[in-house]
Amino acid sequence: MPEVRVAEYPVCDVPYEVCEAPERFMSKVVCDMQTGCWNWTAALYSNGYGHYTDGGKYHRRDLLAHRWLWEEVFFFPLPREIDLDHLCRNRACVRPEHLLPATRSQNLKRGVGVGGDRTSALWRTRWKSE
Repeated sequence: MPEVRVAEYPVCDVPYEVCEAPERFMSKVVCDMQTGCWNWTAALYSNGYGHYTDGGKYHRRDLLAHRWLWEEVFFFPLPREIDLDHLCRNRACVRPEHLLPATRSQNLKRGVGVGGDRTSALWRTRWKSE
């Protein structure tokens, strides 16, 4: 499946609020039409999470891209001890619908590894909310 820029392609299920995100940020996001993920195409940290720099020369902040979009555009600031769990299991995804606030403990329990089961976490979340 081809990937397309979220800002340029409305078929990607882009909510209206995405218009509030700065063009600079959204120009670095590509929609994977197969998974629905909004993949961050700019700098990535070594662990696979998107890296976004906000602010100017004197007030520069280096942030996780998915957290910035969640806090600044879509929802609300989160306490530092709260993670955003990627239900899609794609660390480069910044799509708010694929993120769920969780404590570090909850995030790790849902993760891959001992006792973790994320294979259908996104599906289960959608199913339970319907």
